[in-house]
Amino acid sequence: MLWRGFKVLLVIGLIAGGLYAYRRYQTKAATTDQASLGSVKRGDLTLKVTIAGGIIPKRHAVITPPYNGYVQKVFVKIGDHVRQGDPVVSIAQTIGSNEEQVFPLRSPLTGIVVQVWKKEGEFVTPTGVPGNTDPTLVRIDDITRLNIDANVPEVDLGKLKLGMPVVIRAVAVPQHTYRGQIIEITQAAKEQDRWERARVEFAIRVDILDKDELLKSGMSAVLDIIVREAKDVLLLPHEYVQKTGDQYVVTMADGQKRHVDIGMENEEAFEIKNGVKVGDLVRPVDFLAISMGGGPE
Repeated sequence: MLWRGFKVLLVIGLIAGGLYAYRRYQTKAATTDQASLGSVKRGDLTLKVTIAGGIIPKRHAVITPPYNGYVQKVFVKIGDHVRQGDPVVSIAQTIGSNEEQVFPLRSPLTGIVVQVWKKEGEFVTPTGVPGNTDPTLVRIDDITRLNIDANVPEVDLGKLKLGMPVVIRAVAVPQHTYRGQIIEITQAAKEQDRWERARVEFAIRVDILDKDELLKSGMSAVLDIIVREAKDVLLLPHEYVQKTGDQYVVTMADGQKRHVDIGMENEEAFEIKNGVKVGDLVRPVDFLAISMGGGPE
């Protein structure tokens, strides 16, 4: 009798334990399911093309020696503002000669001195010197306007138009964004050598509309070209919308399937035209079931 009573208690204990574990599983599953639900929200949707580019001045001048000689005098230093016609550097054919009449090379534009590569007394030539073929003496930039030169892949070229707005992020100024617009789009692809012909790109130029002293010539930048925008629309992330043929379907929190009409989309979300309303909860698409042959009813 004692052994039979023990077995009865054991069976009851196992059943009770199983029921407890099952209820905990159901509770956990329900909690996890609730946490995975998405909510239909209202917001803005932006379609953009993102590329990289380099900041350049409106125009610049590179002062090089017109003949072989020695740097007699440098009239400027980095950061100096010069006017068109101001003396920049003078080159003498001999060192220390008081008889040679030397006329200084002058700035062809008004701007700021951004580079000074040679010192007084250095030998220079129009083609550079051994070990350094760059003959540049001084560079002057007109920074009244700053532009960005960039290349866009041919797959995105048809999306772009002159005047499109651009959001600019300079790599060296991560705490700030700048406004820009497209001012040039080339009508022919960039020439590539035979190893790069599979990568077809077109050059574009962007004008920076709100430049400041933090931006410098030569800095690299990331450009978000705003191709299209939808303001104050219903939004759902991609993982909650399933495409079946030409139709789009969402699964509501209660399991009900609904067809929705899609407007714009970007890499993150869809614009929902109708079929749901703000605040509706939807389940994520079960991609595992789809891959095994399942789908919406």
